[in-house]
Amino acid sequence: MKTILWNPQLSCISKDTHEFLLENDSNFNFFTNIVNGCNKYLPNKYKFLILIPHGSKYVHAENVSFIMTNFNKRVFSSRYDWDSEKYSNMIIEFQPDIIFENNPTLVNNWKTLLLEEKLIDKIKVVAYNHWIDTYEYSKIDARCPYFIRQLEGLLLSDAYLCNSKFAILQIKEQFIKTFPLMLRNKDESCFDKLFAVQPIINEENLFNSGYNRDIKILYNHRISTMRYYDDAFKKFLNILIELEQFLENKIEVIFTDVSGKLSSRNDIPLKDTKHIKIILKNNLSREEYNKVLKECNMSVSTFSNNGGCWSMSIAESILSNYIVILPNHSGYKEMVPDNYSGLCEDIQSYVKKICYYVNHPYDCTIENVKNFYLSNYSSEIVINKLDKILTNLSDI
Repeated sequence: MKTILWNPQLSCISKDTHEFLLENDSNFNFFTNIVNGCNKYLPNKYKFLILIPHGSKYVHAENVSFIMTNFNKRVFSSRYDWDSEKYSNMIIEFQPDIIFENNPTLVNNWKTLLLEEKLIDKIKVVAYNHWIDTYEYSKIDARCPYFIRQLEGLLLSDAYLCNSKFAILQIKEQFIKTFPLMLRNKDESCFDKLFAVQPIINEENLFNSGYNRDIKILYNHRISTMRYYDDAFKKFLNILIELEQFLENKIEVIFTDVSGKLSSRNDIPLKDTKHIKIILKNNLSREEYNKVLKECNMSVSTFSNNGGCWSMSIAESILSNYIVILPNHSGYKEMVPDNYSGLCEDIQSYVKKICYYVNHPYDCTIENVKNFYLSNYSSEIVINKLDKILTNLSDI
């Protein structure tokens, strides 16, 4: 049985308690879905050790051990608060075969530590990049470029996983622009370590009960002041303003604000209009969130073409079996069939498509999209893909 030491990149933090919300954290759910998939399709092949913050509440799972440790809430500077002695003791005590790092900027830290412990040829480091930072659209202040540290992770890792084919293209493009001299000296062999491994969604809990005449539009994306998320959120609000003038019947728009940040934002007051009722769902448990998913019959995603690669929230909506209005770019196009009717180019096309489905609620159930997703990205397919990559690490 292979042992994997897993370091998640946690980012869902309660506005009120300032504690990590593991149950609502997409990265922690990414991990638990992989564990459940491995236990189901590859029983007793992998054993997981996952680092979690002190005091965290968690559910015990087969072949999983939790290691309580201190977690830095400042994810962008976490590499500089690295406790070499702590992680060295972990490696010596648990002797993992693979270190799975969800923050690619920490690969250098792990590799340096393994070199010092003379274990660099024995223990492999796998990085997973959930979101791509770029020079043109830096998600944090470009004066401290984060994308360079992500590219460093590609150079040093034994395998570098991304959540879409589009993300791989972005990584290659950024690398070629940033390190042309290194490519001339080393060719493009580091690109052989790039793999698209889509996040697993727990398919068993999500399927919608079917037709619902009352339109409930879901915005189930992160509410954050980080530029990427904030731009998408404000774009959706602009869509609602435009939408109001075309509506004849009342609709509900539901925000699943899992960390409670939206209710405290005075810069964006959310108010009901003549035809749109705003509903905030704060601090939801996973069970409550799944219930909201099943109650809705349309969801909207407005992410820009800047670092946008994949979205677990979109996938959950697709598997809930209703129409998802999406941007017609990036990795999001990989999530739906060709000629999908919900793809949009601009605010006007968003408004037009939302209006159509509001007036044609019978069309909101899109069975073929769910089937497309499962035929390409089901948990069994993704687990087998990941297993092949991890198995081949022994040949590196």
